[in-house]
Amino acid sequence: MQIQNAYTRLSDNLDQSLTGICLFDAQTLHFHYLNKGARRNLGYDMDRLPMMTLFDIQPELDEASFRTMISPLVNGEKEALVFETMHLRADGTLYPAEVHLQWVTQSDCREFLAIMLDITSRRRAQLALQENEARFRIIANTIPTLSWILETEGSRSWHNQRWYDYTGTTPEEMKGWGWRRVHDPALLPVVIEKWNEAVSAGQAFAMEVSLLGADGQYRIFLTRAEPLKDAKGQ
Repeated sequence: MQIQNAYTRLSDNLDQSLTGICLFDAQTLHFHYLNKGARRNLGYDMDRLPMMTLFDIQPELDEASFRTMISPLVNGEKEALVFETMHLRADGTLYPAEVHLQWVTQSDCREFLAIMLDITSRRRAQLALQENEARFRIIANTIPTLSWILETEGSRSWHNQRWYDYTGTTPEEMKGWGWRRVHDPALLPVVIEKWNEAVSAGQAFAMEVSLLGADGQYRIFLTRAEPLKDAKGQ
């Protein structure tokens, strides 16, 4: 009796979950079940479900591409698939979803279990991050100074366009430790020593350096670098 009550509670909890959960037939792809969260997100009621298939809510998929995608599940090569798609609501609107798909076999019943997460907020956050990065790049490439991002061990992951304009180099040439080729060889050991000291102390780096221009001339630049730390102060 306790086991039966536990199963009943679990079933009720899954049905009440705000996370979308569904089961659909592995052969016909018709829905067998959508919980409350899935029905709320999609706007469909239980009466319409038996007449619907996966492609009614995922119009960007067709059966051939879907069968190809799920073959690793069916063949036992993978336990689950995770992918992003667009779901079509009953009112005709679309929303982005992350789907976790599993192959379920019980006696003679073969189904797919899908956990469907509405990722609208995540997409908005990603878009905002991309817009902020685009603004940063515009600003960094517009300021009339040479700018770069240096990792703590000394390799550089980014230079602004002013750097390339002055040095006449390319991103491929400057990748990693390529920046050393435009420093005065006589002063480079001091630059590296001062950089390591700044990193060890977690402090700003500041010194005058001699950089080779595209015209073959060295010029003195006052260089400053501020440490960017994470939430743990690293």
